Amino acid sequence: MAGNGHYPYCYVWLHFQWLLHQFQCGDKYRKEDTIPARCCWYFCNLNIILNFLTIPLMGYRGAAWATFWAYLVSAVIIYYYSQKFYPIRYEWKKIISLGLILVSVFLLINILTKNIELQLRFIVRLFALLFYIVAPFFFGIFGAKEKEFLFSLTKKAFRRK
Repeated sequence: MAGNGHYPYCYVWLHFQWLLHQFQCGDKYRKEDTIPARCCWYFCNLNIILNFLTIPLMGYRGAAWATFWAYLVSAVIIYYYSQKFYPIRYEWKKIISLGLILVSVFLLINILTKNIELQLRFIVRLFALLFYIVAPFFFGIFGAKEKEFLFSLTKKAFRRK
């Protein structure tokens, strides 16, 4: 079925997009508006160049990979400048642990759902999503405060007015 193979790449891309926006906060606090604008211009050009290189070879997946690499490079560079102007102590152990779980689930989904029917593929991917949600609790990545906060959000979401 055409087009089904690009969804996992989009999920990974969205996580890097989230990281990019998280790292930009240092520039926003210092009102250093020229750095994000210049970086955005460079990364757009990088994405275009990578698209020209990858789309003829890989088709739509090449476009996904070009965007992935452009966002990854942009996240790293904007992180560097954000830390330079407004240092934030990130919990890298937790971020890396969540990233490893994400990559593991991504690879597992690709292996398990390669040649199976659509309904079964949906069920396997649904369980993988549930695992990704539950894994931080199971592996002790979230502390007591984080668990309490997430449970309070869940209660608020399901509470009727």
